[in-house]
Amino acid sequence: MIFPIFTMYIRAAKVRKMSLNTPTGQHPFIFFISKFLILGGMILVFTFVSMGVGMVLSKYIFGIDIFSTPELLYDYSNPLAVQALKLIQACYAIGGFLLPALLFPRSFQQDGVEYTRLRVSASSVMWVLSVGLFVVSLPLINQLVVWNEGVVLPPSLAHLESQFKAAELAAKQLTEAFLKTDSFLGLLLNLLLVAILPAICEELLFRGALMHFLLQCFYQKHLAIWFSAILFSLFHAQFYGFVPRMLLGVLLGYMVWYSGSIWPAMVIHFINNAIATLASFYDWENSSFQILQPDYTFPLAVVVLSAFLTVSLVIMMYKKNKQQNLYNGE
Repeated sequence: MIFPIFTMYIRAAKVRKMSLNTPTGQHPFIFFISKFLILGGMILVFTFVSMGVGMVLSKYIFGIDIFSTPELLYDYSNPLAVQALKLIQACYAIGGFLLPALLFPRSFQQDGVEYTRLRVSASSVMWVLSVGLFVVSLPLINQLVVWNEGVVLPPSLAHLESQFKAAELAAKQLTEAFLKTDSFLGLLLNLLLVAILPAICEELLFRGALMHFLLQCFYQKHLAIWFSAILFSLFHAQFYGFVPRMLLGVLLGYMVWYSGSIWPAMVIHFINNAIATLASFYDWENSSFQILQPDYTFPLAVVVLSAFLTVSLVIMMYKKNKQQNLYNGE
């Protein structure tokens, strides 16, 4: 798989004569590998530093010394420990995602804000299509969640499956601890940490810097969108949520590509996370508001319709984008 992709990249770079800001005489393949490693290095270094900053701040703000007592990271019964985890999470989002997204383009003389499409506004039609795409895709994504959670690995991979389930349980416990609050101020804080920061920071990295770097290198939008979506899902390290999160990343990628702006993807990402946050706060699962079947799935006909409408709206976005390009003489 790797060699055909690299061959495609080199051929595209030669045939289309892309305007990569490579040093004189540097091979396009070397440029791609070197810059990709730079991005990965930035993410690792900034993640390590930002989490360290979060731990130091936690010691002085909450009196939680994680350096000497790392087991506090898993003590979800301690309210101060949970607050410290939230602070570390905020530092991680900014340092591990936002800073690399804005600083990485500078490695090839590009402005981070321009490169990530932050200054570009989407048309009203693209906003409507983006919101519509998210709404109609919900039954399909929900069905993928149910399917992915029900995946059973072969007996030979039982040990690996147990590790996946343990990681999934730990992630669920952490999420429940994060979202547990009885106050409106706590809800606002959760919306900031779970919805606003991830929507901004993750989108700028994956659909902003990474996806556009891949587009610049491969000149293949589908490859760039799907590859960045796969990495987006891998970064969340949840096997039993990999497929639906990848599909969401793909849809967000097409929103960015066809709208020309990062803003629709950021807003949709925020709405997606905010729904889960609000559902936890208002305990919708135990309320009388029911739109799903008892097993938390949509009827099959609704899922099929959702898949059809999802593909249809992506095609509509493509056609609208093509019309706009023709109108602009591109």
